[in-house]
Amino acid sequence: MLAGDQFTRGLLRRRIRRAPRRRSRLWFAVMVSAAILLGLVVGRLWTHRGGEVEEAPVASGSPMIALVAPKIRWAVNGAPEDRFVAGSTPAVTDLQPAGTIEPGQTLFSALTERGAAPASAQRALVALSAKFDFRRSRVGHTWEASLQSDGTVVALRYRTSPERYLEATLGGDARFTAIDVHVPVERRTQAVSIPIIGSLWESVEAAGLDAQLAQSVASVFQWDIDFSQQLVVGDALRVVYERHFLDGKPYRLGDVLAAEYLGARGVWVAFRSPEEEGADYFNAKGESLSKLFLAAPCRYRRISSKFDPNRLHPLLKIRRPHLGVDYAAPTGTPVRAVADGVVGFVGPKGGNGNLVSIKHGYGYESGYAHLSRFARGLKAGQRVEQGQVIGFVGSTGLSTGAHLHFGLKHDGKFVDPLERREIRMPALKGRQLAAYARRVGALRDLLDKIAVTAPAVAPSTPTDPSQPAAASWDESGDF
Repeated sequence: MLAGDQFTRGLLRRRIRRAPRRRSRLWFAVMVSAAILLGLVVGRLWTHRGGEVEEAPVASGSPMIALVAPKIRWAVNGAPEDRFVAGSTPAVTDLQPAGTIEPGQTLFSALTERGAAPASAQRALVALSAKFDFRRSRVGHTWEASLQSDGTVVALRYRTSPERYLEATLGGDARFTAIDVHVPVERRTQAVSIPIIGSLWESVEAAGLDAQLAQSVASVFQWDIDFSQQLVVGDALRVVYERHFLDGKPYRLGDVLAAEYLGARGVWVAFRSPEEEGADYFNAKGESLSKLFLAAPCRYRRISSKFDPNRLHPLLKIRRPHLGVDYAAPTGTPVRAVADGVVGFVGPKGGNGNLVSIKHGYGYESGYAHLSRFARGLKAGQRVEQGQVIGFVGSTGLSTGAHLHFGLKHDGKFVDPLERREIRMPALKGRQLAAYARRVGALRDLLDKIAVTAPAVAPSTPTDPSQPAAASWDESGDF
């Protein structure tokens, strides 16, 4: 009996000692389950934050997380709608949604709004993110998808431009394969004759051509021809240019390869240099058409007052220098930098009104006065390029009407801008000239084969754009 009591007491003591251990194990299991559930909730919220790249690290993170994460999602949502058996073939596509990325929208939200299963859409986006950084996604990008009836994404195409798209395709192994496709652009050389019947833009459109061609031609001859003043009805233009095609359809205008303006004032011809980057235009001798300064800083109606150190002031009737050129133009007309340089001053300055000054190379500095407003974001110290818009014509300061007062300094002294328009950039030499000469021969032949079409209107008499007109008052222009 005594032995039995001792055995019973020993058994009780062992059970008492084991009880804390069991409770500890049970507590540990509860804690692990709670941690898994918490990870599930956080992971679910993370997945649906609105971005399509956030889930990508799951595939490259800890192996344990990679194995557990799918099970966590299934615990909350049930088995995923797009679950496949490895090696199976995806079902037939039922839906073909497509769209354009809107402001505040992501590709993930666009897909799910059109019926894509979130988990399936996320997997497709993770595959595409290996080829494209979705932080560069932009409003206007387009997409197309192929979905099964249950929302499974079978294929997804994301187009960033007409020349490039990315595509993710679901394979039989239930994995997405992504590709980055650059559509080849076909270049075709075209040659046209354009009779001048009015402005350059009117003439180009009347010939049934893209209005962008007018802008390209104006850029080629911008240093020699003032297309706002010097065109004469009856003149003609011959152009050889490239047009780009995608899938056999016109896509965009290419470069002007050669152009010739046949006018009452003279003949101008231009050929594009062979270089793809930083290409320039030259005449038949290899002399650059580019000049240090543009012919004019804006499109204007007339020159209302020229540079005159001893001008008789029209109002004060005293001799007072006019150290610049006044271009009469409507308020709001864009004003462009006449050369590359660094902005020295932006803001109001006395009688000049709103003023911009730019420091150029070779000791030159230009000033643009009486502006109605400045180009957005323009500030002192900013580098600008020739032809870049820096402000707009106005009548601020001491001005009696809308015009641009344009001044030019050289080594700190005012000079006549109209006399400095002829300074050209360096001509081609050596091997560059030899390569250019070979190119010019072929382009010259193409130009000569273009028949000049007579205009529908009889030629008019040339007019002198610099003919004196009523001068608007301006101060000396001491910017």
